[in-house]
Amino acid sequence: MGDPSAAQLHSLLACVAASADALDPSVVVGHSLGGYLVQRHLEKSPVRRAVLLASLPPETLDSDDLARVKAELKGAHARAVIDHALPAAPDVTVASTSKTAMRVIGGSRDRVVPPPWIRGTARRYGVHADFVDGGHLLMVGQPSNAVARAIAT
Repeated sequence: MGDPSAAQLHSLLACVAASADALDPSVVVGHSLGGYLVQRHLEKSPVRRAVLLASLPPETLDSDDLARVKAELKGAHARAVIDHALPAAPDVTVASTSKTAMRVIGGSRDRVVPPPWIRGTARRYGVHADFVDGGHLLMVGQPSNAVARAIAT
């Protein structure tokens, strides 16, 4: 997606659904906003397993939390996507995702999606929150090894 103004929630969800339909995955993985999108996708299309990496929580973020997330994001593109996709984002209906085994992983030093949010998301799904030593970008550098092992198990 080149233009952040195209990042309407419905178009992002349609992209996730199209990818899942094309690949028919047994596990889906979502990072940050992608984790929220995975949670929303699972409301209608369960898979066997899902992994949420530094995922936004299933609850709607208030304006203060949205402002804090945006302040911690480095790129203008990422901030613009948040502006266009999240203000009207509804809560995830967690009960409707019960057919999917969920794994919730966060970075112990994440300032975008802090550890208390990760623990809260895990609690909502009735699972234990796992943490790797890292910030928000869990797929880069040293944290990626621990994340890859966690996804594989």
